[in-house]
Amino acid sequence: EIKAAVPFYGQVPNPDTPIQKLACPVLYFYGEDDGWITKADVQRLAAALKKYNKTGEIKTYPSAPHAFFRDIDPSVYRPEAAKDAWARTKAFFKQHLG
Repeated sequence: EIKAAVPFYGQVPNPDTPIQKLACPVLYFYGEDDGWITKADVQRLAAALKKYNKTGEIKTYPSAPHAFFRDIDPSVYRPEAAKDAWARTKAFFKQHLG
């Protein structure tokens, strides 16, 4: 049984039906300059979380591309966003997993 999840730049389902099956709190991370996941996708995700009354938080980072956490690739790595996302991930898991 999954108690909490933290997807980085995860695909947003369309239609949003799978969101209603979420059974744990989820923290999502996206870069505002992601070429794969659009701002409209992230807005749809936020609307679906609200629609289905799911516990979810979405954090987006300005000027961050897809894979901004990938420190072995300087073309996409954004240290400030990655550091913040990691701190938020640890705090989220501590809150929900103890």
